[in-house]
This record gives sequence, structure tokens and C-alpha cells, in this order.
Amino acid sequence: MKRRIYADDSLIESLGCIIESKGIQIDLTKDNDSDVRVFISGTRKESDLKTLHSGGWIACRTALSMAKKLEIPRIQMGLILNHLDIKVKNCSLGCF
Repeated sequence: MKRRIYADDSLIESLGCIIESKGIQIDLTKDNDSDVRVFISGTRKESDLKTLHSGGWIACRTALSMAKKLEIPRIQMGLILNHLDIKVKNCSLGCF
């Protein structure tokens, strides 16, 4: 079963394009019943295991855990984070 990411109207189209073009096995939904939610952040807010803040940041360990939760490769998680302009902090492995 594909994992689901919630995105509102302002993000769903552009996020859908990157997911489809890169073959990322994730379903986008406007339903609140999702594995991860994506929001546009006016400031550089920290993302966590349940929420990605577009324009914010995420700790490397959290990004790796989210990739595992979503059952996608790290490289695909990196593509999603780059698309959402989410900066990865505290990365000592060079994965992102």
C-alpha cells in the first residue's frame, strides 16, 4: 500500500508533478488521514516526523526516519525536500 501525503491546493499540483516525474511511490491527498502533512511556512519552521514545513528545515535523522516511514529511498526523500525548499540540518553522512 502506498503511503499518503496531505497537501493543500497551493502545493498539491507542483508536488504531484515532482512525485510523478521521479516515480516516487506516494499518493497525494487532501484528506487529513495521511502519513505526513505538508504546509507552507512563512518562516523557517522545523519539520518533524508528521509534518513538513515548506521553506523550513528538518534534522537529517528525522528526514531519514521519514523516508523509512514513507517507505521510499533516501534519494527520493531528498528530491521531495529540495522541491519543498526544506533545508536539511545536522547531516554528517552527506545523504542530502
